[in-house]
Amino acid sequence: AEQAAEALRRAIGIDPRQARTWQALGNALRDLGDLADAEAAIRQGLAIDPQRAALWSNLAGVLRLRGRPEEAVVAYRRAAQCEPPTPAIRDATVGALIAAGAIDEARTEA
Repeated sequence: AEQAAEALRRAIGIDPRQARTWQALGNALRDLGDLADAEAAIRQGLAIDPQRAALWSNLAGVLRLRGRPEEAVVAYRRAAQCEPPTPAIRDATVGALIAAGAIDEARTEA
C-alpha cells in the first residue's frame, strides 16, 4: 500500500483533476491506517466529482473508522442519492446508524 500511495501521489502531481486517483489514494492511505489523510484525499476527489457514489461510500467507511458514525450516515445517504442504492450501501447505512445509537432509524432503514 505504501508503494501504491507514492505512485498515486506522483499521478496526482501530474494531473490533480482526476477524482478516481484521489479516491485510490484515499483507499491506499486508509489501508495504511492514515485515516486523516485518507479522509482528506477522498474529500479532494469529492470536490472534483461530488456525484461519484463510490467516493461518498469510501468517505463513509473512513468516517466510521474514525469514530464518526453520524457523519458516516450522511455520507452513505449521499452515495445512495448519486445512484440507485445497493444492498451493500443500505447495510452499511444501517450499521452506521446502529453505531450512532439511532436504533429506531436503523430499523426503518433496514
